[in-house]
Amino acid sequence: EAFTYIYDLIIGLIQEPNVFLSLQFWSSYIKGIAFIFLLLITEWLQRDKQHALDFTNKKTPIIIRWVIYYTIIILIYLFVGHQQTFIYFQF
Repeated sequence: EAFTYIYDLIIGLIQEPNVFLSLQFWSSYIKGIAFIFLLLITEWLQRDKQHALDFTNKKTPIIIRWVIYYTIIILIYLFVGHQQTFIYFQF
């Protein structure tokens, strides 16, 4: 079934290339890649810390820390998904 799904996906892109060339496809793709790079850069800069948001050194100003915290909160609020029903509820 997995091979059939992948086959149908590839054939669908070949038969309808407009989907692959559409701006909506590429804008979501670029957003995903940018988010991955943001996470990689953050982890790389904080690689000697226990986690990425560990700002225990005295070099980081408190205003920068709080700007990062509020930015994360705003991003969570903006990208929250919609509520979905639990698919295994019927079992």
